[in-house]
Amino acid sequence: MHRVCKLLQHTAPNTTNTNDHLSSCATSNQTDHEFTHRLLSDVYPSTAKQLQRMFGSRYTEDEKVLRKHGREVIGNARSKPPASVIYPTSTDEVVSLVKICSSHSPPINIVPYAAGTSLESHILRHDNGKGTRQSITINLSRMDKVLAVYPEDMQCTVQPGVNWVKLNARLSAEHNLFLGVDPSPSACIGGMIGTCCSGPSALKYGTMRNQVVNMTVVLSDGTVIKTGQRAIKSVAGYDLNALFCGSEGTLGIVTEATIRLRAVPKFTEIAQASFDDMHSIGQCVQEINRAGVNLAAFEFLDEEMLRQCKMYDKKVDIILDKLVIMFKFCGPSKEHVEADIRLIQRIVAKYSPHPFLWSKDEESRHRLWKVRKMCFWAAKFANPGKEVVITDVAVPFSHFNDALIACKKAIANSWLNAPIVGHIGDGNFHALFFYDKTKEADVAEAQRLNNLIVSTALELHGTCTAEHGVGKHKVKWLKRELGENAVQFMKSLKQHIDPSLVLNPGNIVAMN
Repeated sequence: MHRVCKLLQHTAPNTTNTNDHLSSCATSNQTDHEFTHRLLSDVYPSTAKQLQRMFGSRYTEDEKVLRKHGREVIGNARSKPPASVIYPTSTDEVVSLVKICSSHSPPINIVPYAAGTSLESHILRHDNGKGTRQSITINLSRMDKVLAVYPEDMQCTVQPGVNWVKLNARLSAEHNLFLGVDPSPSACIGGMIGTCCSGPSALKYGTMRNQVVNMTVVLSDGTVIKTGQRAIKSVAGYDLNALFCGSEGTLGIVTEATIRLRAVPKFTEIAQASFDDMHSIGQCVQEINRAGVNLAAFEFLDEEMLRQCKMYDKKVDIILDKLVIMFKFCGPSKEHVEADIRLIQRIVAKYSPHPFLWSKDEESRHRLWKVRKMCFWAAKFANPGKEVVITDVAVPFSHFNDALIACKKAIANSWLNAPIVGHIGDGNFHALFFYDKTKEADVAEAQRLNNLIVSTALELHGTCTAEHGVGKHKVKWLKRELGENAVQFMKSLKQHIDPSLVLNPGNIVAMN
């Protein structure tokens, strides 16, 4: 506990600076009003007409559409609509659009958009003060075809607008295969690659980077590259998949991707364990991680998140109002899964006096796992009318307890409601700070808490973002996390690949 207290005393940064992503919440309505007069056709009428001729009804300046594309579905309260929205349906159309925008004088910024479920203002236009460029959004949702399935190779090739839930439903029914990451149910492949998403299943199958076999990418001058063939292993040249996966649309626009698939497990079980304190959880998690059990998911809910889930759904199948760990077990046989369960049960019993419960039929499995997947919406339901900031820190296993205890201590001393959910198996957790965007004190407090949690994670050799991406919100933390030289290298890379700085500027690194 002394270690945690020291962290809380020394890691919180100066929060008097209001130039953060929440500080514009109070003036967002004014910004929207001013921007309604800055349509692309108002500023560059000949370019707008050219694009209208090319795309027809798939070019729009409709106010409702623009506002939708300038507002995050889940994340920040700011609204920053683009000057127009365009819906391409092919790689060739993306190439044509990119060439027009990059060669324009001055260049027109391009923001790729798939489902709009990102959390770090990736999809909002970038403003850099006086002389701000115009910005258009490329909505890739109509590029939603499954181009090929290779069941023997356990691969498929898709366009960026394909929704992963619908893809899995088809693959499971037709080939007994599925994509092994599970972010927001609304997410599409393009955005999942852009942020290198993950979710609970990343513990077993890895992040989105581990699922990508190759990509077709349109660069800022319209050049089209393919990052590789379909071999699972290749060291032919630089790892272009790793470069573009997680680049948040700042280096290129992905128009096709071949992704790796997994066999649907024959047997799955879900279990729950309740704990009285974080120290017990920390010791239990470390022993489980060393036990060699290949869990399919290993999740955490604090008491407040569980309480809100029970408010949202009266059928929640978790009786005790305690700290909860949820386990997902998968395997080729019932005996294999039950052996893993018994091993975990013995470990849990050392640290928790409460019953270890597991679901023994499909209905109870679905009902229990639904609790984990409903967390965000349950928290939104419990905090009506409030905006939310969601942290995404991760730390090494040995520091998970320190980070989470520091987080809960800070929340206990705040008036904001802040439930916590986490991927405890890989040291990643999300605190959800709900605030009233019309109250300056709430806005400042949400930012203070967010800064404190991120700073604490970095002090513990962790990261500011494990799966949501840098976006515009976390740019300021990269120098502290990675160092000046690494950030400068990223800037040089961005400048070389996108010399006109048209591709989703303002994300990951701040360019002049």
